[in-house]
Amino acid sequence: MPGVRIVGRAAASGQSQRFGWPGVQIRARFSGTQASIQLNDAGYQNAFEVVVDGGTPTKFRTMNGQSSYSLATGLAAGDHEVVVWRSTEVFDSGVTEFVAIDGFSSGGTLLAPPAAPDRRIEVIGDSISVGAGLEGGGSGCAADKNSTDNYFAYGSIAARSVNADIVTVAYSGIGVYRSYNANDPTMPARYDRTLPADANATWDFSKYQPHVVVINLGTNDFGAGDPGQPYVTAYTSFVAHVRSEVPGAHLILIAMYGNQEAAVGQVVTAVKNGGDQNIEQLNFNSVQNNLGCAQHPNAAAHQAMGASLTTRIKAAMGW
Repeated sequence: MPGVRIVGRAAASGQSQRFGWPGVQIRARFSGTQASIQLNDAGYQNAFEVVVDGGTPTKFRTMNGQSSYSLATGLAAGDHEVVVWRSTEVFDSGVTEFVAIDGFSSGGTLLAPPAAPDRRIEVIGDSISVGAGLEGGGSGCAADKNSTDNYFAYGSIAARSVNADIVTVAYSGIGVYRSYNANDPTMPARYDRTLPADANATWDFSKYQPHVVVINLGTNDFGAGDPGQPYVTAYTSFVAHVRSEVPGAHLILIAMYGNQEAAVGQVVTAVKNGGDQNIEQLNFNSVQNNLGCAQHPNAAAHQAMGASLTTRIKAAMGW
C-alpha cells in the first residue's frame, strides 16, 4: 500500500503525525520527477535534511503554519526514495506536524514505503546526542537550532554505518540525576514520553524494540561539580527502567569526558552485579572536542565519536 514510514516517536493527530524528538525520519518512495512535503510548524524554523536516492543531504527550514516544501525537482522519470530527517529538537524548536508527501509530476504517485532494516538502535542523551552546536564554533556561538543538526550527530552516523534504524531520545540540558537547569525534568521523567514536552503522551515501547541502546548522560549532571553517589544511584535505577522496556537490547553507556568515566563504570558494575550482563561502557574522551558552539563537539568530533561507536557496535553485535 502507498504510504510513508516514520522512524522515531510520533503521535497520531487525525491523518497526520506530530513529533518533537530530534532525528525523527519520514521515509518514502515515489514515482515521478519531483516531490514535496507538507508540514505544519508554528514558526519554530525547524531544520530538516533531505536525502534523495542516497545522495548529498540538502537542508530546509520550516515557516509558520502549514506549508509545502520541495524535496526534489528535475529527477529522471521512474521510482525514487526520499528521507526527510528532523535536524532540530523540541527544546527551542517546538513540535512539527507531518501532513503528507505529494506534489508529484503528472502520472507520479506515492509508492509503498521502503522496507525497514532488521537492525535497530536507540540513543538516549543530552544536547551532545542531539547534535547541538556541531555546525559552528568559536566564542559567542550558541548551541541552538541554527547550529544543531542531528543528521550529523554521532549516533546517526553510527546507525547509517551499520545500516540500522535509529531513534534518538535526547534533550538539551538534560541529566539523569540533575539537569543543567535545576528545575528542568531529568531523563527519567521524559524518557517515556512520545513528545518530549508532553507528560500526558506516553510512548508505546512495543512499536520500536532496539537491538542496541546507547545512553550518554552525565555531562549536565557533572556541570555543577561531581554529583557523587546520587548520580550513580539515579543512573542505575534509570538503566533498570530502560531494561524493563527493552529487555533484549545490548546497552552501551558512554562516558563523554574523563571526569565521568569512574562514575559510569560504577553504574555498569552495579547493573552487572544485579544480574544484567548485557551492558558495557564506552569512553569518548579521547575522540571528542569542545570546538563546536558553546563548547560542544564539532562535526569532526561527531564523525570520530560515530566511528568509535560503530566499531563497538559491530564488535558487540556481529553486524
